[in-house]
Amino acid sequence: MKRLMFVALAALTMVACNSAQTYTIEGTLDGAEGVIALTDLRGQTIVETEISDGAFVLTHKSETPVVGYLRVGEDQFFAAVYADDVKDIKVSGSVEEPVVGGGPASDAANEQIQFRNKAQARLMAGEDPEGVYAEFDAFMEKLLADNRDNLYGVMQFVNQESYSMEGQEILDRIAALPAKYQQMAEVVRLGERAQ
Repeated sequence: MKRLMFVALAALTMVACNSAQTYTIEGTLDGAEGVIALTDLRGQTIVETEISDGAFVLTHKSETPVVGYLRVGEDQFFAAVYADDVKDIKVSGSVEEPVVGGGPASDAANEQIQFRNKAQARLMAGEDPEGVYAEFDAFMEKLLADNRDNLYGVMQFVNQESYSMEGQEILDRIAALPAKYQQMAEVVRLGERAQ
């Protein structure tokens, strides 16, 4: 019986290992030099490499979708990365104005950044803050509605929406997510807090 359990456990481990995906983040950033890293949401380095003539390639294997930040040097976080169904993520532009391509979640994050930057410029130009904030809120509401089922929407739920929800409401929402998102460390931690 013990031997059978060991064989079953070994088989499960092999299946888990085989379900891991390899994500590649590749790009060229104008004027960038030094070390570039992919970090988790807490700022801990997942993988890093040297930038050569502005170009870099980061490769990471994970059993769940990956959300993190790109960082140049020790503390310059400049772009969010959503690695899910798209395995090859392309980065272009510069550290000051990055463009991250890699599916609907990345597209949504880029849209949010672009709208936010324009809103900040309008505020700096002296526009009425109340109107700018109202537009931003309406924009975010639509962006979330359009991206509820992808990694961007999941992370907005974890980092924003969940704070105005009751514990059981959070647990119900987590239970409705696809299994690959339920297994993410950020979602697991949220579920533990909700319980």
